[in-house]
Amino acid sequence: MLYALTDNVIEIVQYLKERYTFWEYFVGTVVSAEVNCMKPNPEIFLHLLDEYNILPDETVFIDDHMPNVESANNLGIHVVHFKDANECEQELKELGLVF
Repeated sequence: MLYALTDNVIEIVQYLKERYTFWEYFVGTVVSAEVNCMKPNPEIFLHLLDEYNILPDETVFIDDHMPNVESANNLGIHVVHFKDANECEQELKELGLVF
């Protein structure tokens, strides 16, 4: 399953949801403005895990900002530091994901 965890304001997320169809791929979304907490604060990751009943060791977090990656990793979440699509795909496959 795929979830979105975004640091953004509610109005921008609403605009993006109206304009782009990629949101349909997400089972759930946590928006920082809705929970009054931003990455890399561990609380936003814990909120996502709790809200959707997700186990950290069964979760992969992908982000391009190293402090966010480190914060998720400290909670036992598998992480991929995004640099480019090819490298990300390879790291996901190394974690055993099939897509």
